[in-house]
Amino acid sequence: MRGRKARRTEKHVLTPPERVEVEGEMEGMTNSSVWKFETVPEGTRLTVVIEAQLKGRWTKLLGPLAKRRLQGLVRESMQGLAR
Repeated sequence: MRGRKARRTEKHVLTPPERVEVEGEMEGMTNSSVWKFETVPEGTRLTVVIEAQLKGRWTKLLGPLAKRRLQGLVRESMQGLAR
């Protein structure tokens, strides 16, 4: 993360073919997400719901910045999958 190494752990629970649940943790943050795959006439719709919790004294200050950054990362991932 911006020149700083961060260790991250994740646990994935796969329910093929329609669901992936991910729980992750890294310094200062925990998160969970559910990825749902749905067949639609155009192909496959992917819906992602992410919940993240910041820890520590910087939460109020960094929360909005982290939210925007996380939204950007998810958007980039989704665009990559669409190609």
